[in-house]
Amino acid sequence: MTKELKKRIITSIILFMLALLFISINYIVFSIVIVIVLFICFNEWCGINYKYFSKKKPSLIFNSYFFVKLLGAFYLVIVFYSSLNLRNEGAAFFIFILCICVFSDIGGYIFGKTIGGKRLTKISPNKTISGSIGSFIFSLAPLLL
Repeated sequence: MTKELKKRIITSIILFMLALLFISINYIVFSIVIVIVLFICFNEWCGINYKYFSKKKPSLIFNSYFFVKLLGAFYLVIVFYSSLNLRNEGAAFFIFILCICVFSDIGGYIFGKTIGGKRLTKISPNKTISGSIGSFIFSLAPLLL
């Protein structure tokens, strides 16, 4: 087991336990945590796009960058609304969805690192076809559990 895999597993366990805690405490705590997480996501989104748009022509920076920020904010509002609705369906259902995401990520990483193979896209060079297949296969595991 590589150092990177150990770090990923430990981080995943800690984050999963924290997610379980915040999902199960109550609706208000869950809402506050979701707002904090989405605020962090929005800051990351803006930082990534600022680096990209600062390389463009100065006349295009404001309009394009503002539109991308607005698009990101709109998307995160949808994520906020969806997460609250999933939580309203019940904590168990939300945890089940979270397990699908975790298993999918683990499967993609394991298959991609062990089998390797042809790259899926040039945009994200570490993604392989075998990783995508592993991600799909592992995402079915929570259904069986």
